[in-house]
Amino acid sequence: MLRPGDGAEDAPLQLRVGLLANTFDNLFGIVAGGHVHFIEVAKRWPDCDVTVFAPESARAIITRELPRARFVSMPSGERFIKPRLFRNLYRTVACVRRINAIRGCDIVIATSHFLPDVVPASFKGRRSIVCVQHLLGPPWKRPGSVFANLVSSVFQAASICLFRQFAGAVLVNSSDVAARLRFRQAGRVYVMTHGVEHVNGAEPGALERDAASVLYLGRLVETKGIDDLLRAWALVIRAVPSARLTIAGVGAPRYLEELQRLAARLGVQESVRFCGFVTEEQKKQRLNAASIFAFPSKEEGWGIVLAEAMAHGLPCITYDLPAYRSVFTRGRRWVAVNDVESFARLITELLTNDVLRSELSADALSLSKAFSWEAAAAIEGRAVADVVGDRARGRRS
Repeated sequence: MLRPGDGAEDAPLQLRVGLLANTFDNLFGIVAGGHVHFIEVAKRWPDCDVTVFAPESARAIITRELPRARFVSMPSGERFIKPRLFRNLYRTVACVRRINAIRGCDIVIATSHFLPDVVPASFKGRRSIVCVQHLLGPPWKRPGSVFANLVSSVFQAASICLFRQFAGAVLVNSSDVAARLRFRQAGRVYVMTHGVEHVNGAEPGALERDAASVLYLGRLVETKGIDDLLRAWALVIRAVPSARLTIAGVGAPRYLEELQRLAARLGVQESVRFCGFVTEEQKKQRLNAASIFAFPSKEEGWGIVLAEAMAHGLPCITYDLPAYRSVFTRGRRWVAVNDVESFARLITELLTNDVLRSELSADALSLSKAFSWEAAAAIEGRAVADVVGDRARGRRS
């Protein structure tokens, strides 16, 4: 991180860093992984004067987690615009009301590569960094409305074209995303990492786990593949009738009702529990009690929830996503996306093979120890220092 004396003679005593979280949606009390990431990183930058630009609904979380940071409320349309697409369009345009506050920062970091974050970041030009958590897939391959997916893809393309022209650096979640971006300055693409709370006593055999318990933990949205999990579960309980699946997390009431109807139609409602929102303490309890973590998400930028599960010693079953391949190399089994039958076979195998489950649990716990928020803060600190250093060199020349 840049400190006095690292840059130009007139460098500020504290670097003024703006975090643009204009895409923040505190839906049902859940904070997206990308915003969790930047909250944790900002905690580890004590020498920076941090300002968070986010919708008013984020204030309570930001002031609790980052008490030393300033909070600037961004026009959000949360009260009168319900469709997310139109809400984000409003945020993209209305951000001009905060242009002076954004320009008052030494550097800004867009916490996503979507237009509501990228457009205000453009106010700082080269003194900006854009984070690309993950790139959306083709609209016809993503779950949900093809029209909505098509519009999202168009907006993503526009956003990428914009930040390629102005951004001083880009943060990505994987080398795969870096290659697909083709950023104009290859040397200014930094591959992020993430952290996780390391759990004492999670070693295999140290906890009294329920050997028949499988856990899903995350948002209830179509891209997470929960409908696939329910279809797989209908095959699992034929082989292991005593197995139980807990689905922890919340989403739109309409989608939850669809999932509950699907469970009833498949005849698995007696072995599936939708437990809704869980607190941090409840989350830890469920991770400690389960024996397998099943997460059939169809698109991810990194997978913080997988790291959390592994830190609790849980073997993970996932779809084969590019974002996972270079990160979760152990402690995980995977199948091709949408291969429900193979997903079910993996769950069944782990439920019925104590030795294999124990081996994967040990691998998961070992791998999770490499995930560190301090390492994440150091990587992004180097990116900030490089971009600010450009500014300093420009003043001297």
